[in-house]
Amino acid sequence: LELTSLPILFVAAAAILGGGVDASVSMSGLAPSYGANVLALGALLILWLGVFGATRALSRRENPQGSSGADAALRSLIEAAAVALVAAMILGFARFDSAVQVSFFAISGSVTTRWGAILLVTFLIVFTAAFASRIRFGRSVGVWQRTTRELVWYFALPIGLLSVVAIVLGVAAAVRQESAYLIPVIPLVSVNAGAYGWILGQASSVSMSGAGSSSSMFAWQFMQGWTWALMIGVLLLLLVLSLIIGVRRQRATRIVWGRTWQLPAGVLIIGVVLMLALTMSLSMPLSSSSTAATFAIAPSALTPLIVTAVAWLISIAAEVLPLWVYQAAPNLLSLVAGRRSVAEWVAGTHAPVAAPVPQAAV
Repeated sequence: LELTSLPILFVAAAAILGGGVDASVSMSGLAPSYGANVLALGALLILWLGVFGATRALSRRENPQGSSGADAALRSLIEAAAVALVAAMILGFARFDSAVQVSFFAISGSVTTRWGAILLVTFLIVFTAAFASRIRFGRSVGVWQRTTRELVWYFALPIGLLSVVAIVLGVAAAVRQESAYLIPVIPLVSVNAGAYGWILGQASSVSMSGAGSSSSMFAWQFMQGWTWALMIGVLLLLLVLSLIIGVRRQRATRIVWGRTWQLPAGVLIIGVVLMLALTMSLSMPLSSSSTAATFAIAPSALTPLIVTAVAWLISIAAEVLPLWVYQAAPNLLSLVAGRRSVAEWVAGTHAPVAAPVPQAAV
């Protein structure tokens, strides 16, 4: 299937699902090839939330009690495969051709999308969103349900808030530079900016490479005065997360080490996936008859280990910090972590997830 003279908007939709486009240009006998890898995490998140919301609404009407894990996985797998195949057939083989005459030179080029990437990304979005929408967590949760909830809080809250900040700053910069046409694009890449802010605020670094050289830079090397604002903001978010996560565990008189390792283990896995996504999110491979290079910006290789170490400290802090804050300022704890969750934590009504945990006296 080959579609010629495709509207640019149609190619852009394919580029969002495929993580970019490939282009080739022919001019005076030269035929360089270019690639643009732009994984817009904000756009993919919007698609994920749309699938989640639609599937959730339908599944509640069909089965209000929710589905078992096997049934939800099988149905989501079938739906994801069908949608991914349709998306790949419609968008995966799209092609945009153009030619222009400049003086004595004839320049022609073509832009093609990536059907394999579109197939994979669409499948992952639909499957994970549909599966998550069909699963119901009861009041009594197991270890993996608790860990999943903690991971959602750990990534969604800080990256979400930092993404909103990125949108505000990006819109302000676009207006100031009289580039209002860029405003619709800013939300699509805001999650990328939020994820980089979350990483850099934990003293990690980004790697910049191109033309055979590479270098790593920390936030304080290029953000100047904004570095302190970012790091203080991330530190406050980490403290808030330790309170939110802590009051959703069963209250104990001491650190329960057996429930401190699941969060950093999950953060390590998601950190590796996030690093790979951000590595693919901004790179431009270039090749011609004489040169071949890739210009890219990506998190450093140590990023997953750094964020995992920070998550382990936060998981330990979640064991003790809520009790300290409750003893000093109970209203502050209710404001930050949620009044209902704090009340359940104080009353000790959270269901145990493993062995019974000693209760603390109020």
